[in-house]
Formats: sequence, structure tokens, C-alpha cells
Amino acid sequence: MSEWASNRGLSLLWRGIYGFPFQMDNLKAYMIVTLCAILLAFDVTGFALTADAITSSIPEGKEFLGPAPIIFRAGWRVYGSLTFLAVLACLAPSAYFTLIIEDTAAGNEEIEWPDNVWYEYLPKVAFMGWLFACCAAVTTVFWLLVELVLPIPTLIWWAVTLASAFLLLPIPLYSAMIGGSPFVLIHPMLLVRFFQKPLAALTLYIHSAILVLPCLGLGLWMILSLSWWAAPLVGMIWATCFLWYARALGRVGYVLSEDRRPVVRKKKRKKQRVRKEE
Repeated sequence: MSEWASNRGLSLLWRGIYGFPFQMDNLKAYMIVTLCAILLAFDVTGFALTADAITSSIPEGKEFLGPAPIIFRAGWRVYGSLTFLAVLACLAPSAYFTLIIEDTAAGNEEIEWPDNVWYEYLPKVAFMGWLFACCAAVTTVFWLLVELVLPIPTLIWWAVTLASAFLLLPIPLYSAMIGGSPFVLIHPMLLVRFFQKPLAALTLYIHSAILVLPCLGLGLWMILSLSWWAAPLVGMIWATCFLWYARALGRVGYVLSEDRRPVVRKKKRKKQRVRKEE
């Protein structure tokens, strides 16, 4: 029975993940997330292009002379507009992300997609932004301390810091959902579940390595090479991996929330029947 339960848990960790975005009921959400991801890809390249234009327009040593202050003010206005567009692009994906995880972890195969007004998604953006900011703060401090001992090139430092933040994100996300508060960043029950079901924790980070790290590397390449023309393709890849990752987190959450007590009760009842027959 325990072997059957472990095999069933392993199948649940992978079942219905990579076909999830292409199901008929999910195509509308997939299209919305894809449009948002393409907009976000153009947005981040806009940040890089603006920074490149500012640095190339101002000679070194003349940052406060001539037209430099005007260029800086114009650049800050462009940055403000791009930040506003980034928030808009994150509204629906943030709401869908938490919804997919919650519904999948509850055992639902189909997702009831919301039809809310755009500003009703703002709390979800704030929730995900807060959790990622906490993870980014922890990883930044860690890699700064590492850099004091072992010098790391700037590009590699940014890559490992962002990758570590994304890999750390599931822990406060699960903890906040279990505790019912965004300020519960590490829940003891989650740590106990990870200890009881190490296969689920291992599968979680396998999904993260497969889905998150390639998307992060693709985004860094697009930004550093100023390849704005690749934004539609990168956005489609981001959207697909985004929905895959949300479904995978939901599957892992479902396995972590499973209780083995019904199996134990069946064993006890069977032993009691054998004793009665004797």
C-alpha cells in the first residue's frame, strides 16, 4: 500500500502540467497571459534601451553640464511610464498565478477563471511583489557576503541573485497561503511537510530549474543585447512556462497537503477483521 501511495504521489507531481495551457477551457487565460508577457518583454527592453540612450548621450565627466539634466529628467519620465506599463502587464498574470496554485492544490482539475475589473487584481500584484522583494533581499545579502570572499563578475552576480530569488519564492508563497497572511514567510508546517515528503520538494525544484532558469537566462540575453525584436517570441515562451510553473506548484501543494491517515485506518480495520475471524 505504501508503494502504491508513493507511485500515486509521483504521478500527481507531473500529471496534467505541460498540457494545461492548451486545454480548451484555459485558452482564453493563455492568450491574456501571453499578451501580458509580450508587453512585459517590450517593457523590460524599453528600460534597457532608455538606459543605453542616456549613457550614450552624456559624455563621461559631464553628467551635470549642458543638456545632461534635461536628459536625466526625460529619462525618469520614461522610466515612470515603463513602470506603470509593467504594473499593468502583471495584473492578470499575478491573479491567475495564485488562482492556479490554490485551485490545483485543492484538487480541482478545472480552473474557474475570474472576470474582474483590472484594478481588482492590484492586491495580487502587491502580494507577489512583496514576496519576491523579500526573496530578493535575502539572496542579495547572501551573494554580497559571498562576493566579499570570492569576487564575482557583475553579470554573473545579477544572474545568480535573480535565479536564487526565484528558486526561493515557493517557500514564502506556500507559507503565506498556509498561514493566510503575506507576513508569514516561513511556516513550520511547510517545513514538516517537506521533511515528510522529500520527493515533493525535489520535484518542486526540478520544475523550477526546468521552467524558471531558462526563462531568466532568455530575458537577460534580450536585455543585455537590446534585442527588442525578440520580445514577441520571448513573451510567448514566458507565458507558456509561467502557466506550466503555476500548475506544477499547485500539484506539489496538493501532494504536500495530502494526509496518510486514511491509509492507516484501513490497515487497522483490516487487522481488526482478521482478529475477529480468529
